[in-house]
This record gives sequence, C-alpha cells and structure tokens, in this order.
Amino acid sequence: MAKSALQLVLAMTYSVIRFTRCKNLIFKQVTTTWQQRWGRSVRGRTTYEMVPSVGSKIIFSKNRCTTISYTRLLLNDTTLRAHQYRMGLADTKVSECNQGVEDVYHFFQCTLYKDTRKQQLQSVQKSWTDAGYKGS
Repeated sequence: MAKSALQLVLAMTYSVIRFTRCKNLIFKQVTTTWQQRWGRSVRGRTTYEMVPSVGSKIIFSKNRCTTISYTRLLLNDTTLRAHQYRMGLADTKVSECNQGVEDVYHFFQCTLYKDTRKQQLQSVQKSWTDAGYKGS
C-alpha cells in the first residue's frame, strides 16, 4: 500500500509559485487575520472608529505639532479635559463652553476650537497633497 501511495504522489504534478505570488498570498492572509482580530478586539475602540481598516497607510504631516496632535487623537490620549481628568490633572471633564465633556468628539464640534481645527485640517490637507494624493 505504501508503494502504491508513493507512486500516486510522484505522479502528481506540482506548479511552481513565484516568490512575488507567494509573498502576495501571505500578505493577504496576514492582513485578513489582522483585520479580524482588530474588528473583534475590545481594546483601541477610539482608534478603530477613526481607522477601522488595517493596512491603511496613514500620512503624517511634516509639521511635528500637527503629527503629534493627530497621533494623540488616534490613540485617544489628548490634552483635552476628559483625558486630563482621567489622569487626575483636571478637576472636571466639562468644557469651558459648558456644552458637554471636553473629549475628541467635542473637539470636532465645539465652536471654541474652530480656529484650531481649521489650522490642523489645513496642515493635514497640505501633507496629503504634498504626498501626491487627491481628495480629502
């Protein structure tokens, strides 16, 4: 039986997989697994809401302050009152405008941050176009 099984195996033809094809298959498998874990994870939900798809290339600004602010927003670790309160550095989470908790979502809605948002968005947009990307 072993000899007949061996002859069947030897009779099979194998196709050659080129290195680039093999690399692409492995990359696809790793990315799929990574995406499944990222989607099921209970950690990093703030970042997940902003970057739900793994493998997305993030373009950083050449302006260091903008890059740091953007990264801190993604990591939900800003200098806004909600985060300062969590670390014991502020007495309250409430924004100066008294319209709610001063967190990332409030930052994007509050009129007090209108000029800051505009400057940061312009810097990010410039980085985006400098990198050769179109759109916003």
